[in-house]
Amino acid sequence: METQRGLTEAMLAIQRKTQADTGYAHRAVHAKAHGYLKAKFEVLPDLPTSLAQGLFESPATYDTILRFSTTPGDVLDDNVSTPRGVALKVLGVSGARLPGSESDTTQNYVLGNSPSFQVATAAGFLKQLKILAATTGHAEPVKEALSVLSRTTNAGLEKVGLKSATLTTLAGQAITELLGDSFYSQAAILHGDYFAKVVLAPVATELVALSGKMCPAIPTRSASQSSVTLPRFQQYGS
Repeated sequence: METQRGLTEAMLAIQRKTQADTGYAHRAVHAKAHGYLKAKFEVLPDLPTSLAQGLFESPATYDTILRFSTTPGDVLDDNVSTPRGVALKVLGVSGARLPGSESDTTQNYVLGNSPSFQVATAAGFLKQLKILAATTGHAEPVKEALSVLSRTTNAGLEKVGLKSATLTTLAGQAITELLGDSFYSQAAILHGDYFAKVVLAPVATELVALSGKMCPAIPTRSASQSSVTLPRFQQYGS
């Protein structure tokens, strides 16, 4: 309970600070969106029993909305390059619901661009979150410099197979094409009688070609990740 209370207080502190700085209410994490897509979510027929569970029980096609974002709770300049996420909202879903959501018709997934969460425990995440809460709205030039250092160091480590998840978390996310990323549930999710992890990965030839590809311009205040990514959303989005 103490850890849960600490997480709540830290997230509220981030939200209060960003609201005071910007005049707007923001979510405590993943405040900055880099783009939205409308999509079709297709459940294929003849899935094996272990996969034909919950949302995937019967063949169907659903309207879906995706929101791409980066992790901080304050809206930072894109020079601060942090891990990425995508929220996937599947619309018009029927079936049994959890208590309190009986009237809902959506299935939501929150995914990150690494196969596992960088922190193993809630207590460990709280330690990290307290640091983020204390620095929210402060020292953005320092964060930009730290991000450049983290990216450069991580790129060197990756060449010898030693890429650091810690450096990635500390604003060391490589500035690659967003639509070439794969996104993971990071934890197993219960669907019907089975638990499984979920991954959202590019399969179209054009998107696979973007995987791991550096953006054509390093983000600056005049050429941000969002502005670099926008043409891709226009090209591949609906």
